[in-house]
Amino acid sequence: HAHMFPPNMPIEGCRLPSKFSFAVWPELRPYDCHQGELDFDPFAFDVAVLGIFFCREYQHLIPVAPMLAPLLDKMTTWDISQRFTASEALTFLEEHVEPCTTISQEAAIWGIEREYPKMHGTFDRWKDLHPDFVRKWAGYRETPDPLAYSLASKTL
Repeated sequence: HAHMFPPNMPIEGCRLPSKFSFAVWPELRPYDCHQGELDFDPFAFDVAVLGIFFCREYQHLIPVAPMLAPLLDKMTTWDISQRFTASEALTFLEEHVEPCTTISQEAAIWGIEREYPKMHGTFDRWKDLHPDFVRKWAGYRETPDPLAYSLASKTL
């Protein structure tokens, strides 16, 4: 569904009824509207959907492209106020992910066996990364879901 908002409307005022969030394929749907919310931010929602898609396709490459971990976590975080905007995600990709991808990493990517994609919320993207890297980028790491949030997402 494409929705047009008035051009003079502040982006913070652009909200849609939560029923529109359920038009997304269930495996790509973030949990933004799983707790009875009446409306949602469609721009933050779209970033999360794209992040979940990227997780399904690329999170298995994190051992050779570790900068994907902070990018994917900030695109899919349950805390919408901490989620990247589309422009922040693109800037992070251009400034941090692309420069760190070398030809040897690109070659190694082709040798990595792709696992069945794990759900974005259950895959630990940081588990095999160097502790110094994890400390440096800790501010980008996804925090655990609050218990109520986890329970609501598992029932849907």
